[in-house]
Amino acid sequence: MKLTVLDRVLLMNVLPERGKKVFEYRIFNDVKRQLSFTDPELTELKFKHNEETGETNWNPESPLSIEGKEFDFEPNTFKLLQDVLKEVEDRGEATIQMVPLYDKFESAVVK
Repeated sequence: MKLTVLDRVLLMNVLPERGKKVFEYRIFNDVKRQLSFTDPELTELKFKHNEETGETNWNPESPLSIEGKEFDFEPNTFKLLQDVLKEVEDRGEATIQMVPLYDKFESAVVK
């Protein structure tokens, strides 16, 4: 599954800090590590945070911004991520920015 920079940021922000079970906590931590940006990615993306607006921007010309990055989640992990997104939606916390992320998780075929 290809995730954009925004997809990665949004997904990291909705992952729970705790799992209902210990194995879920471990999975969420592992997913956060996978989604985190490497030093070369940070250099390429040139993240900038505006304190006044609270917005974070990055280099839209970066290949990562344009093409995204491929992630291969295990079926159980994928299902947990779908459940997390469903919980966000059920709480009424989904935003318009999250629609492409939801679409990817709804249409993806897990191998």
